[in-house]
Amino acid sequence: TSWPVPVDRLNALAMAGTQGGAQVLPVVDERARTLLGSLTRRADELQRRNAEYRAEIARWTTYWGNEGVPAGHIPREASRAATDVLTRRFDGGVLDDPALEDEPPGDGLLLVCTSSDDPLSRVRAGETMSAVWLRATSDDLAVVPLSQALEVDETREALQTEVLDDLAQAQIVLRVGWQPLGRADLPATPRRDLADVRTRG
Repeated sequence: TSWPVPVDRLNALAMAGTQGGAQVLPVVDERARTLLGSLTRRADELQRRNAEYRAEIARWTTYWGNEGVPAGHIPREASRAATDVLTRRFDGGVLDDPALEDEPPGDGLLLVCTSSDDPLSRVRAGETMSAVWLRATSDDLAVVPLSQALEVDETREALQTEVLDDLAQAQIVLRVGWQPLGRADLPATPRRDLADVRTRG
């Protein structure tokens, strides 16, 4: 929603994440927020030029089957959610969301960072994200992980130098905000059977 997430809330979420072993940086500078949006849109442009990327996205956003993201969960192309620079764009969406407001969103951004980019650092970043998410849920805040700007070498390097000044390794961006009042819950997305994802040692 357009309700702003106070900086002290973002700081509390960042503190909650420190127990995971990574660093959480609230992105409160407007220049840095704008840059993150620009880098995300640039990454989207570059990825959409890749036929394999488009094919993979198409496989996971279908109208049928028991896997992937149903079209009913994807905003229509003309909706505000689909034009949000931080939102990954998908084709074929049919979701209309009347709860969306005309005002700009007041969400907050958190950047989960580590000192290096080795496997252990990635595990710690994941644990940190989980800790932040649990705290946000207890505070009635919604969380959306954003990775698109980190999936493309060009934009990942730009984020590294222009947002972080090469002081840390970005692992994931977390978008935090308030859910609109009265917004209907979406039906659950398909889930695989436990036997499909669990391995025994």
